[in-house]
Amino acid sequence: MRHAFNRIARNLVWCIAASMPWRVVPAHAAEPTTLEPQPSQRVQPKRFRFNLGVRGFMMPGAGLVGGFGLGLDASYSVMPNLAVGVTANSFLIDQGADPQYCSRCVTSGNSEQLFAEGRLWPLLVFTPYARLGMGHAHLEGQEVSSIPYAENRFAVSGELGAELHYAYLSVRTFGFHLRALGSPLDESAFFGIGVQLGARM
Repeated sequence: MRHAFNRIARNLVWCIAASMPWRVVPAHAAEPTTLEPQPSQRVQPKRFRFNLGVRGFMMPGAGLVGGFGLGLDASYSVMPNLAVGVTANSFLIDQGADPQYCSRCVTSGNSEQLFAEGRLWPLLVFTPYARLGMGHAHLEGQEVSSIPYAENRFAVSGELGAELHYAYLSVRTFGFHLRALGSPLDESAFFGIGVQLGARM
């Protein structure tokens, strides 16, 4: 009789427990889970690899009055601190009121240079940079007074400057030196200063 009563009591408790809206939650599931960001999931600053620019410059010591020019500049960052690129520039030099009487002088020209460029703080909004280039220079002028002269020479160049950039825009100020090697003209080496406006991509 006692065994029958115990069996009936157990069945009754089981039926009551089964009818209740209970849900068994594992102990580990009740604990809040904090996801640690993985190194690959952390937000990285956008890296701009291409820089295209339009530059204007002046050469105060060229000729009797000075010179000025315009150019295009394109570079690609192979790593944050190092870029390679190409620049093309054209310029005019003022030889005074009677330029036909100058000798061993340059009156105009253009150059195309391949360059490598080092940037000190590429991930900041401001960075100094230095550049070395080599390529072609075409010079026009006079080797002898009143006799036109033109030549094509291998040229080297150096440039120091600073860049201020934000998002897709950049502004540069720079000073440069261009030299056509082996030229008989006295003014085949130019110093200049300029400004460049650019777009980063």
